Amino acid sequence: MAEVINTLNRRGLEYTIPNDFTKISFNENDVVYTDLLELAKLSTPARIVLFNESNPTRSLEEAIIASKGRSEYKEVAIGIDPGRLFTVAAVTDGELASWLRTGNLSELIDYVNKIIESTPSTSYRIRIGCNALGLKIARILKDSVKSRAVVELVSEKHSSPSLMHRSPFVYRIVSKVKTSRRKDLYAAVSIALRRGQVIENG
Repeated sequence: MAEVINTLNRRGLEYTIPNDFTKISFNENDVVYTDLLELAKLSTPARIVLFNESNPTRSLEEAIIASKGRSEYKEVAIGIDPGRLFTVAAVTDGELASWLRTGNLSELIDYVNKIIESTPSTSYRIRIGCNALGLKIARILKDSVKSRAVVELVSEKHSSPSLMHRSPFVYRIVSKVKTSRRKDLYAAVSIALRRGQVIENG
């Protein structure tokens, strides 16, 4: 429960935790995320999303998407700013879903694969800042994700904010996040939203 609440709060989503479901009148715009099987059997206009014990992150994401009146995203774009530490941002249809800062390549690969496995979407694109390390990461990730996602190398030009070059759209996305690493997050989101050169198989 704590992880669910933390995710909803982090993403700025409104929710209610009722004490008694039998005393609530649901409407067609409501989404109920629950592990109570009996709720799924109720005759209600609300969308019921059951907790999936084998992939709880995915079932919660399904509930979040349902709250937007859809069943999947159009695109999940994962941006990676390579350096001594990697900053990774997962952007779902223009909204920041989650992000990670790590110096561990294995953790980076696991994070990317988890995003793909737990986020329903029509397409997945992994975009990495173009430098020598970025090329190495791109090839490793291409081998890891196989055909599940398109992997691209992206120019890092103007990926960091400045007075001369600051994207209002990217700044709006990252300004909602409380972090001392906003500049790194800005770069990762910028990379996620920028088209690059596709890494082919082999």
